[in-house]
Amino acid sequence: MFDSNPTFIKGVKVTENPELFAEWYSYGYKTEHTFQHFYGWERDYNELLDNELQKGNSFAKNSIHYSRESQLDLIKLKQDLKIKKIKIQDLFLKRIAEKLFENVFNYTTTLSLDEFYMTQEERAEKERIALAQSQREEGDKSSNIIKDNFIWSKTIAFESQQIYELAIKLKDLGKFNRFLLDHKVLTLLSYDQNKIWNKEQLERELSIGENSYEVIRREKLFKEIQNLELQTLSNWSWDGINHPREFEMEDQKNARHPNFKMYLVNGILRKNTNFYKEGEDFWLESLKENDFKTLPSEILETKSEMVQLLFLVIMIRNQFAHNQLPKVQLYNFIRKNYPEIQNNTAAELYLNLIKLAVQKLKENS
Repeated sequence: MFDSNPTFIKGVKVTENPELFAEWYSYGYKTEHTFQHFYGWERDYNELLDNELQKGNSFAKNSIHYSRESQLDLIKLKQDLKIKKIKIQDLFLKRIAEKLFENVFNYTTTLSLDEFYMTQEERAEKERIALAQSQREEGDKSSNIIKDNFIWSKTIAFESQQIYELAIKLKDLGKFNRFLLDHKVLTLLSYDQNKIWNKEQLERELSIGENSYEVIRREKLFKEIQNLELQTLSNWSWDGINHPREFEMEDQKNARHPNFKMYLVNGILRKNTNFYKEGEDFWLESLKENDFKTLPSEILETKSEMVQLLFLVIMIRNQFAHNQLPKVQLYNFIRKNYPEIQNNTAAELYLNLIKLAVQKLKENS
């Protein structure tokens, strides 16, 4: 910032010898800069000259002896210098905006001055095109047209590790950064660290697609769980009024509550001794909720097939109940041991695992 080089050298132009001048000063005169389009519009100095001549100031007094053409040259030189200073100010304001942007969003971007201004006609045309596209017919898969007629609607490319988004609005970047910190997004990215995602792909995987996490969680997976509970209860001897104690657990206040794990341990596993080896029923019963999230797959590999399946069903149910995705080691375990499961999304993999478990339980009971 404190450059020892000067900003003025008599007889030397900064455009011809920029290395002789302060770096911050010569920066404004570099030819690669792009500016707002209006700086390139044709300038008419006649009205400005007439206004100056009517003021009776020093310019008016000193220029009365010059021809009209010379007066125009003089006012042009004076005004162009003012405009040049403003253009340089614009450059540094742009740099400040980029630095603030980096500090706020923790992401580096390059803004372009030539996108900072639109004429009224250009803004109206942008609005017309965006409105027409918002009313497009069903099945029209043409690219989205963004109404970017003010600066915060301008788009930038976003790239960070496994994320590449070609066009995201400046005003949406903070929200997108928060979205990327969501635990489901982070878990999903961990499933395949070589895969690159964009915003639409993540949203279709997690929230808006037919087989997205939210749709499967809300409309499909818990129905499968409820049907399994109902079937287990129907196969148990009970009076139809008092909930079986065998399917309950005590909380810290010694109150008893229905517990899905106990449904599977007592209602399914212990009723089918061929499903497990000695002690595996007590192992499954002893697991705490956190164990279902963090159990190493190497331990699960040592258990009987049906015990593995019941563990996975409990784990998936618990994770979805807490609006989470299973950890990567359990995702990999399922992909490795159940290659027959077909899925388009991670959530669909877990749904189909539960369906497969129910099918195998029926076949082997």
